[in-house]
Amino acid sequence: HTLVPKRSSSLGVWVDKQRQRKDRLNKERIRLLNEIGFCWTVPHEQAKCVAWWNRLRDVQQTLIRHQEQQEQPLDSQPLSFDALLTPSQLVWLRRQRVNYEESKLDQRQIDALNELHPGWWKTARERQWDLQYQELQKYKQKHGENQKEVLIQYSFKGHHSRLTNLRI
Repeated sequence: HTLVPKRSSSLGVWVDKQRQRKDRLNKERIRLLNEIGFCWTVPHEQAKCVAWWNRLRDVQQTLIRHQEQQEQPLDSQPLSFDALLTPSQLVWLRRQRVNYEESKLDQRQIDALNELHPGWWKTARERQWDLQYQELQKYKQKHGENQKEVLIQYSFKGHHSRLTNLRI
C-alpha cells in the first residue's frame, strides 16, 4: 500500500506533499504514481469519497426510475433534469457544479457525472440558452444568410422609421 504515515519518515512527508500538489504535478508523475496504486486520499478523506459515490448512485437511481416511468431518454428532457431530483440531491449536484468550476473533481468523477447526464454541469438557465441558440441556428439555416434583404423587406412593412439610422 502507499498509505505512508506522515510522521513516520521523510517518505511520509513526501507522500503527503504529492497529495497536496496533485493539481500541480505533471501528467507523467501522476501516471507513475497511479501505476503503483498511489492513494490520493487519506483514510478520513476516503470516507468522503465513499459518500460521494453513494450520493451519485442515489441520483442515478432517481433518474433511472424517472426514465423508466416516462419511457424517454433523459437527454431528451434537458430542461427538466434538475426538477427530477430531490432537494438534497439538487444541493449535491449544485455543489458538484461548483467543484467542477473550481477543478476539484477528479477525472473519474467527471466521467461518472457525464454518464449521468450530458450537460450535468450546466444550470437549467444555461441549458435553456443552449436550446434557444440551437433554435436560432436552425432558423438561420432555414431562412438563409441575407440579412440585408430581410431588413429591406422589414422596412417596406411600415417599420422604416426604425431603420433610419441603420447602415446596410
